[in-house]
Amino acid sequence: MLISVEEYTEALTRDIVPVGTERLPLGAALGRVVAVPVVAKLAVPPFANSAMDGFALNVAADVAPGASFDVVTDIPAGSAPTSLPEGKAARIMTGAPVPEGATCVVPVEHTDSQPGPRPCPPQVTIHEPVTIGQHIRPAGEDIQPGVVGIEAGTVLTATALSTAASIGHAEVEVYRRPRVAIVSTGSELAEPGQALEPGQIPDSNSILLQGLLPGWGAEVIGIFRASDVAGNFAEVLAKAATEADVVVTTGGVSAGAYDPVKELAASGKAELQFAKVNQQPGKPQGYGRIGDAKLVALPGNPVSVFVSATIHLRAVLAKLQGTVSEHPEFFVPVAQRIEFKGGRRRYVPVRVDKAAGFVHEKGLGSHLVASLHLANALLVLPEEGITLEPGQLCPAIAI
Repeated sequence: MLISVEEYTEALTRDIVPVGTERLPLGAALGRVVAVPVVAKLAVPPFANSAMDGFALNVAADVAPGASFDVVTDIPAGSAPTSLPEGKAARIMTGAPVPEGATCVVPVEHTDSQPGPRPCPPQVTIHEPVTIGQHIRPAGEDIQPGVVGIEAGTVLTATALSTAASIGHAEVEVYRRPRVAIVSTGSELAEPGQALEPGQIPDSNSILLQGLLPGWGAEVIGIFRASDVAGNFAEVLAKAATEADVVVTTGGVSAGAYDPVKELAASGKAELQFAKVNQQPGKPQGYGRIGDAKLVALPGNPVSVFVSATIHLRAVLAKLQGTVSEHPEFFVPVAQRIEFKGGRRRYVPVRVDKAAGFVHEKGLGSHLVASLHLANALLVLPEEGITLEPGQLCPAIAI
């Protein structure tokens, strides 16, 4: 019996709890997931400052063009100005603290003073109307101390790290990287680059996963290869699970006569569940526990591995890091007619091009790994089927 993609992901991740946490300096935390809310220690801005290069004025009301003011001080960024007397002006630079008493800033372009490096003028005349409060950034306009600046579960981007710095933090508490061991199964597998014996193929799946997992926050702690002999597979699996949070296997979950994952389950040496998921490629899937490690058993065909890892394994890794894996859909105009009769939900690796819609000349086979690098999205063809004419929109997810 087929189960839906969503049902399988929910069952797969049901027993997952987040891994431990660690404190990291901001420079080492890019891509990590926040474990504890980052609360502002500082206001942003920390003080009222000028939004323009120009002149701060201490006036009680709006100023009409033609008014002149004595300039009594010069305020560069990084200075600590004294108060500004009533009716006086101070030359001020962008980002510099607004002096006590100042009620507005007039841009230098709106005065008779020339912009650029030059001595501070003794007097300035205003050429444009000035309103109270203009071009002053209030202290705490963006955030006040004590307010959460970054929520737990946030993936730390460059901009999020900049936020953490701006609100007073040098370190953040993040989830540690889940440790993942990769086990490729199959007596037919050979090391990449090795001369092939009759019936052998290169092991591309382990290289594929080794490249994908760090982008999803995981640390790959080892690549292991096992034959189709159940005893060898069990031995390799136990070794792989020693220090891993997750063990990922590729191959051995379908209906073949020599599928070692199925044989291991039948032997009772591991707690494993298998499912037929309503997706193509990647219908056969499995999961369970090997010691303390979560086991995720993926199919063996390379495109099936890619799709299954993107949809299901990524969800496991996200939950281990206290967040969720999301696959926001976008819509792409099709370049040629599509007539999909339905059945299983089909994920098609495609290359999305703004001018041409999508292009994928190699077909839909789950073994066509040589052209997989051309794809930058997965076209999503729904279970109920879909017919689209050139130019009509089809759902897709970015990869």
